[in-house]
Amino acid sequence: MVEKILLLSLSLGILGVVDHEVIAASLPNRESVEFLESEGRNYAVINFSSEECKVSGSAARRAILYSCFAIVYPGGKVGSLTYMLKSADIGVKDSVSCPLSANKNQATLFHTRFSDNLPRAGLGAFATYAMARNVREEGNTYYADIAFPAWWLNQNKHVKEGLVDVKAEDICGINYYFKPSKKLFDLIETF
Repeated sequence: MVEKILLLSLSLGILGVVDHEVIAASLPNRESVEFLESEGRNYAVINFSSEECKVSGSAARRAILYSCFAIVYPGGKVGSLTYMLKSADIGVKDSVSCPLSANKNQATLFHTRFSDNLPRAGLGAFATYAMARNVREEGNTYYADIAFPAWWLNQNKHVKEGLVDVKAEDICGINYYFKPSKKLFDLIETF
């Protein structure tokens, strides 16, 4: 129930243990795409599998990655890429919104990699800010969502040039991994 509420609130708002070698078991084995509508606007939610999304780093060891998805709008515009964590450790709050800055929208450094290992103008290592860093408590479990703008996926020319994967280092000590899938590429091309 909490997962659906978080997904709905995030969609409307933006119209365990994991280490660097362990994939969170609660992510699905297969991707899925849902076509939805909110306030008269159509969009798609593509839920990624454990092959496409991972988290690591000291801060991520307090939590389990249980959902990872992107919101895509008509025209193939990717609005956001969201990682959702859950934990029994209250310390996950500091992992999501760490005390290194008073600003919850702290910098995350993304590194893109292409199949030919050559850089792309304007798309190599770039810093961005989280659109959301939220933590909610339900019983003894803490649920967190961290959403990043995904403008770098909106440029189909880069996607077509062989984008292999993206790694990101977060100021709060969480590292993110994302591997664009054929299903996402098809959605960008056809939606």
